[in-house]
Amino acid sequence: MIGGILLGIIENLSKAYISSQMADAIVFSVLILVLLVRPTGILGKQIHEKV
Repeated sequence: MIGGILLGIIENLSKAYISSQMADAIVFSVLILVLLVRPTGILGKQIHEKV
């Protein structure tokens, strides 16, 4: 839910200030960046693996 709201805000701000044609590319790049940095999500719990 929070991720969807943040993506909507980023998309609207990128349309308003940068370019309406580049808005989708900016949103997808932010989404990929978040998934690379935090694969469990923005508020996801860290999983401790037993070795």
